Amino acid sequence: MNTTTTKLKNGVTLLLTPMKEAKSTTLFVTVPHGSRHETKEQAGLAHFFEHMVFKGGKKYPTPEAISQTLDSIGADYNAFTDFQQTAYYARVAAQHFDVALDVISDYLQFAQLRQSDIDRERGVILEEYNMYWDMPDARADMQFPQLIFGDTPLGRPIIGVKERIKAFKKKDFSDWYAKKYSAEKVVISIAGAIPKDIEKTITQKFAHLPTGQTVPMEGVELLTTGPKIVMDERPGEQIRLILGFEAKSSLDDDIWVQLVMRNIMGSSMSSRLFSEIREKRGLCYSISMQNQAFTDVGLIAVESGLDSSRIEEAVTAIWAELKKITKTAPTDEEISRAKEFIKSTTILGLESTSAVARYKASQHLFEGGVTPLEERFKRIDAVSKQQVKDISAELFQPSKMGLVMVGPKQDVKAIGQIFNT
Repeated sequence: MNTTTTKLKNGVTLLLTPMKEAKSTTLFVTVPHGSRHETKEQAGLAHFFEHMVFKGGKKYPTPEAISQTLDSIGADYNAFTDFQQTAYYARVAAQHFDVALDVISDYLQFAQLRQSDIDRERGVILEEYNMYWDMPDARADMQFPQLIFGDTPLGRPIIGVKERIKAFKKKDFSDWYAKKYSAEKVVISIAGAIPKDIEKTITQKFAHLPTGQTVPMEGVELLTTGPKIVMDERPGEQIRLILGFEAKSSLDDDIWVQLVMRNIMGSSMSSRLFSEIREKRGLCYSISMQNQAFTDVGLIAVESGLDSSRIEEAVTAIWAELKKITKTAPTDEEISRAKEFIKSTTILGLESTSAVARYKASQHLFEGGVTPLEERFKRIDAVSKQQVKDISAELFQPSKMGLVMVGPKQDVKAIGQIFNT
C-alpha cells in the first residue's frame, strides 16, 4: 500500500494511495488548523465553520443541493474538527468520484456564509453542546484537558464555549477561511481506485483556494502541581472517571514505547486494567486507557464508568496498577501480545478506503511524513520491556495527574490521599 506525495501547481499537497481490487474511492480534504489555532475570542469557530460550508456554495447553493447530490450516488460523507485539523470527506463507488469532488471543491471554495444561515446553525451547535454536556462521558471529556493543559486552546472543548458560539458573525467566518484554508496548507488524500489524470483534475478543481501563511499554535500550560481533581456532581448510579497525564507527542521517538505500554495496560480484554478492575473486582462494565498525541505534547488517560458506591476502591486499584508497571517491567508474553495486537488491529483498521485516506493524511500532517507499515511495525518490534517500565515511571506521576469524576458526590479529599500511597 504505497503512497505518493505531490505538491501541485495550485499549492495543494496530494496524497495518492492506490488499493488493488478496490471498487470505491475516498476523497479526504483536510487543513492543519483546528480548535488549537483559536484565540479565546474564537473558541468554537473552527467547528462552527465546518458546519457552515454545508449550507451551500456556488454550484450547490443550499444544504439540500449538497445532500441530495451526494445521497443520489450513495456517498458516505461528513466532516469533523479536532484540536489540530478540520477535515471533509466522501467515500463513493469509484464511478461517482467526479461528483463527490465537484461538491466538496465547491463548498470549500465558495461557501456562502450567509448571516441567516449562521444564526440558524448557531441554535444547532448550541443544542449539540447541550447534548454533550448532558452525557456523563462527553461531559468528562470536555473538562479533562483543562486540568492538564490549563486555560489554553488545547485545554478548551473543541466545540467551544457558549458565549462565543452566540456571538460569531459572518466576518469571523470569512476571516477564518482566508487565514486558515490557504492552498499551501490543504492536504488532499485519495485512496482506493485512483481516477485517471487525477493530479490535473485536482489542480483545476481547487484553483480558487486562498493564499496565506501558517498560523502558529498557542502553547500549553502543563500541570505540575497535581493531582488536580474535579468532582462534577450529577445524579445517577455511576461515576464517569477520567484519570490521566501529560504524555508523548506524535513526533517523539518514545511514542512507540507508549503505544505498547498503553496496550498492556488498557487496550483489550486481556489488559491489566480490564482484568483487575472488571474481571477480578466487578467494579465496571468497561475500562480502557486512551492516548491522544499532538505534534508537541500528548495525553494518556484511564477512562471508565464505575460503581459510585465503591469509587475509592476503584481508584485505589487503578492507581495500584499504574504504579505496578512503573516498578516492574512487563513479561515477555505481555510484550509479545501487545506488539501483535497493535500490528494486527492496524492492518484490520486499514481495510476500507476511507480509513486509509484519513490515516495517510494524518501521518503526513502530524508525524513528519507518510511511512510504510513495515517501517512502523519495525519501530513497534524494537520496543523493550525496560523501555515500557521506564516510560511508565516517567508518565505516571501524581504531580502531572488530573482526575475528573462526573456523578454522585464523592469525598475528594479522601480520593486525593490515595495518590500519596
